[in-house]
Amino acid sequence: LLLRDGRRWLLASPERLAGSNAWWAALALGFLKDTGIIAVGMLWLARAAVRGTFLTRRREWSLPALLAEARVAFVTLGPGVLYLVLRALHGSRPYQPHFGNFLSSEVWFQAVRSGVEQFGFLWLPALAGAWLLARRRAWAQLLAASTLFGGMGFFHLVEEPRWVGLARFNLLLLPAVLALAWEGLGALLHRRTAAMMALLLLLAGNALLSPVDRTGQRAVWGGS
Repeated sequence: LLLRDGRRWLLASPERLAGSNAWWAALALGFLKDTGIIAVGMLWLARAAVRGTFLTRRREWSLPALLAEARVAFVTLGPGVLYLVLRALHGSRPYQPHFGNFLSSEVWFQAVRSGVEQFGFLWLPALAGAWLLARRRAWAQLLAASTLFGGMGFFHLVEEPRWVGLARFNLLLLPAVLALAWEGLGALLHRRTAAMMALLLLLAGNALLSPVDRTGQRAVWGGS
């Protein structure tokens, strides 16, 4: 919901944002998973950059406008930040970035391979959706999806190498892929045959890449 309503999330004034689908999605995301708080933080940084540029160009910067944006940050991020602080105080596993991963071809291969295995043929409509958004100049929606995917991808890429590609971490990449795939598949809805073929291809791909085989044995997705 947040990504599909990306224009409102990035550009709407706090008054118009409050109560929208994007607003409730941002509030809920931080309560679903701890890394969801990081995702909301990245999306808020994108909003701050876009709104800041927008207000600067229109010369509408003022103290009330700044306080309104600060309230958006406080309401969407405040509970999550408090949770992370309390979690750290109680000895949970700390996040320790390993920037050396950028220079490791093995880690990059592990990350790319896990993405291909876990998302499979869904990449095809997702890439088509990204191209369609760029063609329609729907930059806000494309930026929101790219921010979430790129931000969470970076966040987990510099994790401890053995965690890179873990399926439950890559789950935070799925909303961006789904939002883009929705755009790609939406272009086929008025062509019934093409739409059915695309859906059958996705179903066949999901069956082929399923982490559970016919005997009930699970595949090893990044050790997950």
